[in-house]
Amino acid sequence: MLKIGEFYTSYSAGYWQLVDLKPKIVYRSKVAYEDGTPPSHKAGEVYGQWAILKKAFTPKMKPRIDFVFEDSSWLRPVSDEVQAEIDRYFAENPAYQKKFDTAPVKLRPMITNCWISVPSDKENEFVGFLKSLPAEFTEKEFGKLAASYAPYIGLPPSTHLLNLLSYPWNTTEEAELIYHGFWFIRRDERQPLISRE
Repeated sequence: MLKIGEFYTSYSAGYWQLVDLKPKIVYRSKVAYEDGTPPSHKAGEVYGQWAILKKAFTPKMKPRIDFVFEDSSWLRPVSDEVQAEIDRYFAENPAYQKKFDTAPVKLRPMITNCWISVPSDKENEFVGFLKSLPAEFTEKEFGKLAASYAPYIGLPPSTHLLNLLSYPWNTTEEAELIYHGFWFIRRDERQPLISRE
C-alpha cells in the first residue's frame, strides 16, 4: 500500500517522496489503435494511478529537488538502510530539509504534438488565434476553434510545432484530455514564438 509522504525508488533514478496519487484514466485519443488492435480498456476507465513524486536525493545521496509523475506500479519502498540515511541527512542538514519540505510541486506537463505548416505571411494571424484560446480546452474544442487553420495542421515535415500541454488525469467526463497551455515553436528555433503554461 502506497503512503503519501513515504520515500520510494521509482523508474526515475534517486529517492522520491510520494506527494499525491491521481487516477490513471483511459482518455479518448488513446482508445483507438492504428493497427486495428481492439483496446483493452474503455474510454474513461480508471486502470491505475499516477504517482506525483518529489525527489530528495540522487542514488548517491546528493541532495537534488525535482518533480515527476509516473505510473505508481514503478514505486518500491526504500530500504531501511536508505530511510536511515535520509533521516540522518535531514537531521544534519535542517536547512535542506526545510527547502525540500516547502518546495512547491512543479510538474512538467504531458505534451501532445501538432505539426503546423503555416505560411510566413499567416504566422502572426495564427499567433493571434493561439492567444485567443480559452484557458482550458479539449482536442475536439481545439479542432472546432482551429477549423479555418485545418489546411495548416498535418504530419511532419512542418514549419512549426504546436505542443499542447496537459496532465493525463485532467479529463472531461467524456474522457477527453483537457489542455491548459501550449508552446508554439518554429522548427528551426528552440524558443517558442508564444507560450502559455
